[in-house]
Amino acid sequence: MITDRLLASTLAALLAACTGSDPAVEGPRDLAQGADAASGADLAKGSPLDEEFNGAEPLGGLKDLYPQLHDQLPLAGAAGRLALTPVAVAYTHWYSDNEGPFLYKTLTGDFVVETDLLVGRRDDMTQAPRGAYNAGGLLVRDPASARRAQRWLMYNLGHQVNSFAREAKTTRPGAQESLSSLFLVRAPDGARGGKLRICRLGQAFHLLHQHPGEAGWVEEAYDAAITFMGNGAAEPAAGVVPGGVIRFLRPDLPATVQVGVVVGAWEAPLETRAEFDYLRFGAPRSLADCAAPLR
Repeated sequence: MITDRLLASTLAALLAACTGSDPAVEGPRDLAQGADAASGADLAKGSPLDEEFNGAEPLGGLKDLYPQLHDQLPLAGAAGRLALTPVAVAYTHWYSDNEGPFLYKTLTGDFVVETDLLVGRRDDMTQAPRGAYNAGGLLVRDPASARRAQRWLMYNLGHQVNSFAREAKTTRPGAQESLSSLFLVRAPDGARGGKLRICRLGQAFHLLHQHPGEAGWVEEAYDAAITFMGNGAAEPAAGVVPGGVIRFLRPDLPATVQVGVVVGAWEAPLETRAEFDYLRFGAPRSLADCAAPLR
């Protein structure tokens, strides 16, 4: 993983050349949304906040943080899947102060969010992407995040270092650059996708997965097969204990956060494409609800 503090400015320069815009200058979109934030009362089963990506408008009710960082948003397949592909520049994978495509809704309070996704190549979804950290998944972000003061966590699937794997990542402010701590765990052989959930209960964020063939939801665990790394790895990630589960404690995250889907590519050949079947929400009252059906 490259940790040079100049990566963010390198990406910004590349984007300015490709799109004529600079996210570092423009800043995130739609940050002041307190009045529009959904609360737990809105997150019943079959919530109107759910996005099934079956309509003519690919975004549905989602907001687009950096539209200049992704290609157009076609719906793929007869059943309807949102296809999200980053522009072909390096470092669009979320890490430290580097950011990428993010489609989101604004939520207040406890929630569970779920998606079912496939991750492949922009020209062949039957093949896994190549290159380090080419992945898609879920992200929870403090709307006030900024350079050197990023506050977010992510759970994704894709080609990470040497294999197709899940990545659980938590990012916090740092003196010179934002600090990311990430955990990598290899996905089942042959996997190209699966279901992911992030469940917020107060300060705790639980990460659950369900690959094809798995009978139910599995909370991400920190075992001997886990790789722990990142520019924030010098300090333990709050809430994570070896031999236990990967459960991020983030008392610094506000009650109202942005929640949605991401895709990114860190290194060449910059070919990542993620297809999302849906984005669904629920209102958990206990840890058991984190794995309960949303429909």
